[in-house]
Amino acid sequence: MKSRGNKPIRIEKTAQVAEIRDRLAGSAFVFLTEHRGLNAAKAGELRRRLRKVGGRYQVVPNRLFRKAGELAGGPDLAKDIKGPTAMVVGSGDAVETARTLAVFMKENDAPRLRSGALDGRALGAADILALASLPPRPVLQSMVVGTMAAPMRNLAGVLHQKVASILYALKAVQAKKEQSAAA
Repeated sequence: MKSRGNKPIRIEKTAQVAEIRDRLAGSAFVFLTEHRGLNAAKAGELRRRLRKVGGRYQVVPNRLFRKAGELAGGPDLAKDIKGPTAMVVGSGDAVETARTLAVFMKENDAPRLRSGALDGRALGAADILALASLPPRPVLQSMVVGTMAAPMRNLAGVLHQKVASILYALKAVQAKKEQSAAA
């Protein structure tokens, strides 16, 4: 594998590029952050929180990330790489991972979001924060089920009203017949 000019990349760097490429290719999403501002303890805390929701936080060398991104395909995220960079990848729930990252950022004022990708589509920092503000998956599923059930519930209500009005009409006719028979 070649890098800038004709200078070859060392074997260990080639292995790192392959590892980053495999992580990118095997993930449903990737969020890029600026790693500046996190000490080892805070970075460890962020890793633990993300691991609970199926995410992985990894500091990556910029040059190797660019090379791995080229090899993996997908959206070009290399333009957003400046300074210390970390990636959050995973194949779990992207919304829950983005929410966990946003909560940690609010509590610690670090790391800063740069960009990302979800299902092969590029995202900006604002898009990732919007993703984090979505309701949890079970709530969204119940909203979809409620929306799908509403027309059926309304139809059942209308049919019940029609049957009830026919019954009222029949009862009125019966009462009228009983009145005229009694007179």
